[in-house]
Amino acid sequence: MDLIQVLDNRSSVRSYEKRKIDPLLLNKIITGAKSTKPLYEDIDLNFLLIENGHEASKKMAGYAGYFGKTIEGPHYIAAITENKEGCLENLGYRMEQLMVLAYQEGLGTCWIEVLHQQHKAKEVLNIFDENKLLLALTPIGYSRIGISEKLVKNIIDGKSARNNLQEIVHWGEWNNKEQTVDNHPLACILERVRYAPSWANQQPWQFIIDDNTLILSVTKEKRDGLNRSRIDGGIIMFYVEAMAHQKEMDGKWSASVKGLEKKYRIPESYEVLSIFSMNGAFK
Repeated sequence: MDLIQVLDNRSSVRSYEKRKIDPLLLNKIITGAKSTKPLYEDIDLNFLLIENGHEASKKMAGYAGYFGKTIEGPHYIAAITENKEGCLENLGYRMEQLMVLAYQEGLGTCWIEVLHQQHKAKEVLNIFDENKLLLALTPIGYSRIGISEKLVKNIIDGKSARNNLQEIVHWGEWNNKEQTVDNHPLACILERVRYAPSWANQQPWQFIIDDNTLILSVTKEKRDGLNRSRIDGGIIMFYVEAMAHQKEMDGKWSASVKGLEKKYRIPESYEVLSIFSMNGAFK
């Protein structure tokens, strides 16, 4: 998998052809999704295939969408996670892998958030376990790009500029912007992965580079008692780790973040999500 090509060319698909995906290909995608690497091994997460997308979109209207708008696809895949510490970033980390798998097969996807009344959305999908969360799903199918779809896409893409490195990278502690970002291997990784998707392109992440360690923080935006910025954090965690490995760098994420807000002078509006420790030369 060439991550640079994925980040440069993949985009959210919000309009789909009505034709269904061949069952063998659909099974390949859902099987691959279930085999995606977890961020945390002890968190149960399942991918549920919803074959009748037309019917599901009608039933989920008002509960799930993109800026409140239902996006209809021939099929959907929902991510259902155990509710425990780390589940949000684990969801983002694994579901983004699913979307990359779909892209490699020529299929489109789009992050859809379960907006409110999660219990009713769960009932639509016959999920009755109170310890399970339904926070995100994606339509999956073949992109339909007509004149109107191209116009909407151009408007959205025009608003989808990414923050530059100077805006998201700090050196040694928060707000230290004195070092150049050109040559450090972690900065080189961030230059690529800053194009990762996030909900409404909010890019809720900030990074502190401390020698060979990367500290990831995300904004605190709790709804329903959950900071959903952690889902976006999980997405970029996947890309950081995968890009490092593509460049033959040895590194991994750790959730041991106690005391780091104080150590690195991180403001109260952010929380430390994880740290990425790197060993080995940059190639």
